[in-house]
Amino acid sequence: MQVPKNLELETSGLRFACMPRFFFNIYHERAELDEVGEELPDLQSAWHEATITAGQILQDLDGKLRPGKDWRMEVMDESLNRLFVIFIRAKTVPFAIFAAAASYTFLVSGSAASL
Repeated sequence: MQVPKNLELETSGLRFACMPRFFFNIYHERAELDEVGEELPDLQSAWHEATITAGQILQDLDGKLRPGKDWRMEVMDESLNRLFVIFIRAKTVPFAIFAAAASYTFLVSGSAASL
């Protein structure tokens, strides 16, 4: 039986407050589904947790995010409704390739030449 969100239960004189559970799924090279989730008081807290966690995970990628490989976090509620998405798209911009190539210096016939 699923208990409604934010329901206070009273059992034998004890009061229990049930907080909603949020799930933080990560998609990068493979899906990492959060099967446990985290109880948080509200949507604002879930967004706060998502931004902190996303920052930590992106930092831990340590250069593994490459052009053409996207990274995404989806925050879901207990009913598996998607609430938030943090999406990072890594791509190469054609002008950036040209600009990077133009800055290289090559040795041609004993003299330095730049593109």
